[in-house]
Amino acid sequence: MSAFKFCKGLGPAYMSDIYSLVVNPLSTRRSEYRIKQPFGATNMGQNGISYIGPKVWNKLPPDCKLEDNPNKFKHKILLINPLLRKEIYSLAKNIKRENDLYFKILIIGGSQGANFFDEKIKELAIKLSKENEIYLIQQVSDEDKKIDLSKQYNELNLKYELFDFNNELYKKFKDIDFAITRAGASTISELSFYNIPFLAVPFPYAKDDHQFYNAKYYSDKDLCWLVKQEDFNPNKIADLLTNLIKDRKSYLLKKLNMEKFSYQNTWNNINQKLTVLINEN
Repeated sequence: MSAFKFCKGLGPAYMSDIYSLVVNPLSTRRSEYRIKQPFGATNMGQNGISYIGPKVWNKLPPDCKLEDNPNKFKHKILLINPLLRKEIYSLAKNIKRENDLYFKILIIGGSQGANFFDEKIKELAIKLSKENEIYLIQQVSDEDKKIDLSKQYNELNLKYELFDFNNELYKKFKDIDFAITRAGASTISELSFYNIPFLAVPFPYAKDDHQFYNAKYYSDKDLCWLVKQEDFNPNKIADLLTNLIKDRKSYLLKKLNMEKFSYQNTWNNINQKLTVLINEN
């Protein structure tokens, strides 16, 4: 729909920063409205709308692209649960054993604003470990920072694991109690699917502040906690987590809400809906 609005001049001005039309001096009616396909060098680049939009749009039949009235296709619009990779649906949901000694916290800082996460999480870990038995599983992209954090965490006698960015992050979800994360759509959808309560800290410089709105969608449904980066206070977050560890009512409510939200999100359900839509006359 964003590509349609751009081609028809119906979208906001910022769309010209995302899309650009293919200029063809021998333009014919059937060659109109082709959008330039940027080179997606990484998986992260290929997940962006600037890559996915043209890829999907350019494959549409010419009659669809030349149609001026979007209402003609409204009956084809189908709302589905967040779409995850197929292999994720086959893994068992997160079931945490209540007698585990450590409260496991997964930190997903990604590559965007990683320095902020490294420093603030270190402060949080120092505060939190004074009162609680925690196990920290933290994403760190810089090797020098890994060495520095390892040294400081060892001095705290903190149980921890540091890991790089990878495309199989979901394999880290086993037995996780809580996550602190940026608010990329894929990551928070996967956390919700696995019923892992999380605190979202949106990257404030993301295009159109889309990470904030990603997180707000879940926060409004009482599925997570949401804190803007400028409001992230390690002492306050430590107090929040300590309260969740000692009195789990609020924590368990989030898990229950997640279970209700995601219980119908299965590969078979989504595949069936899409197959019916595609085969409609």
